[in-house]
Amino acid sequence: MKKYFGLFFILATISYLDCFEWPQLVENQSSIFAWFGENRGSSFCSALLFSDADTVHASDEGLALAILGTNSNEDGWFSSTLGNTVILAHKNQMNTVYGNLESIDIVDSTTKVKSGDILGKGGSSGWQKGKSCLEFQVLDTKLEAIINPLLLLEKKDIEHDFLVMNLKAKNRTTGLSHTLSNTLKIPPGVYALYCNREPGKMPYKITTSINGIASDTITYNMLVRKNNRLCLQGKRPYQFTEIYPEEGRFMLAEIILTYGKNTLAITTNNSLGKEKKVKYHLEVK
Repeated sequence: MKKYFGLFFILATISYLDCFEWPQLVENQSSIFAWFGENRGSSFCSALLFSDADTVHASDEGLALAILGTNSNEDGWFSSTLGNTVILAHKNQMNTVYGNLESIDIVDSTTKVKSGDILGKGGSSGWQKGKSCLEFQVLDTKLEAIINPLLLLEKKDIEHDFLVMNLKAKNRTTGLSHTLSNTLKIPPGVYALYCNREPGKMPYKITTSINGIASDTITYNMLVRKNNRLCLQGKRPYQFTEIYPEEGRFMLAEIILTYGKNTLAITTNNSLGKEKKVKYHLEVK
């Protein structure tokens, strides 16, 4: 617990700092192909994936820690599925990873680089199924966390609003699902809340409260390992199969509904702090 408390404290203190420059030109929402935390088929997306192949720049000054090719096999945070890759080491034990490159402009793995230096060009050497793009990761080697790049990149208003649509509550004991509405009468119990999610739209934080008291908060600012699986942090670590149990289904929270009138509020935030809120008035009996 001490380790994770330190991790959350440090992330809280840096969440409004612009530590890194964007590694590739970003103009609007369409510049990003996939967001951190999205469903990547069988795992969380642990990077930002850019939409187009373009010149790739160093996000900060640092040292070229490694240059990997498609046959490399690197233990730990990343694998050869990243294709041609440059890994830079920065201050505060932060690393940035530039994967899926078509070409690499630095040849020495001990090269010192400045912020903005050209590293190469995005391509399709990794596992993007022919998609030519940059895969950009941020790693904190001290805290052993994969960081959402949006936490540290210069703030840009490029995100789509995440809307809670077709909200359902599944009883953890009976397995029965209820489509939520303000006229719903629902039995008490422990429920998982799910909604539909459009591809390309991701929240940064989801806070769920019952009668004004916070019940669960799931954050998309980092991935940590628990029992050798990458997890998001809420009131407990959530694995991929819990957040994405099936195609198009997205878990928002776990809640407990008790007898009486319950006001359920769900607030979603993007990385700029913009929020959307929905409320449901439920009769639990």
